[in-house]
Amino acid sequence: MSQENNVLNESTLLSNNNSSSDSSTLAKCIEQMIEKRIHLEDDINNDEEALKNLLIEIDALKTKETKLRKKIQLNKKKKTELEQTISETKTGYQRIVEATNTLMEIITKQHLPKYNIGTE
Repeated sequence: MSQENNVLNESTLLSNNNSSSDSSTLAKCIEQMIEKRIHLEDDINNDEEALKNLLIEIDALKTKETKLRKKIQLNKKKKTELEQTISETKTGYQRIVEATNTLMEIITKQHLPKYNIGTE
């Protein structure tokens, strides 16, 4: 039965029983309780709708969180790989510098003097 039908049936019941002042007072109390029930039903419906919307937002945020966690994990992996590449490149570059210095030392001490180069 709909809310309006309930109110009408209850109002009809109350109007038929309004013979004395006590019953009139009782009828008013019942009417107030019915109004309060209607207000509570509205509050419940509004709160259920708000809860539904919050759950939708939570699901969206969880999806976003999952994507961000995956992105962070991927970027951390890339960063680690890049740090390793940088370290290996620095080591290789240092070896090249050392080899160049060794080569220059050999050339300047052993070969250039033979041809009188760089001694002038």
